[in-house]
Amino acid sequence: MQTDDSPLPKDLLLREATAQQIQLELLRRTQMNALDGASVARDLVAHADKWEAVIFSRPSRSFREPDLITLRDLPDNCWNADTLYVLARDRAGAEWLAERAPEWCSEEAVVLRGESACRALGSSEEGKEVLLFWWD
Repeated sequence: MQTDDSPLPKDLLLREATAQQIQLELLRRTQMNALDGASVARDLVAHADKWEAVIFSRPSRSFREPDLITLRDLPDNCWNADTLYVLARDRAGAEWLAERAPEWCSEEAVVLRGESACRALGSSEEGKEVLLFWWD
């Protein structure tokens, strides 16, 4: 799992990695179109005080009509994802993260706040902000 450009500890074994560290490693391994996953992952790790969690995935259209491109490409050792979801620590963290979109060459950055964030997170906890970064 480790290479010289990994933002994760060099001596970390996969079985010891947290789910969050695995998500960052999947992002780090991705280089497609304008996305330099290693650079984005390093930036996120360097500024971990701005966010609580990240997931690198693909949005599904619906439960009965999922987007399974990642599954299709997994036998080729390709994590085919195009959307980074970030749970910001607070409003200031969300604003800082949103400002990274041009630097990260993201096609789009969307911030979900209030009721939209609650629905997306399946929670009633107010004050959460979720950012979606997308690369084509």
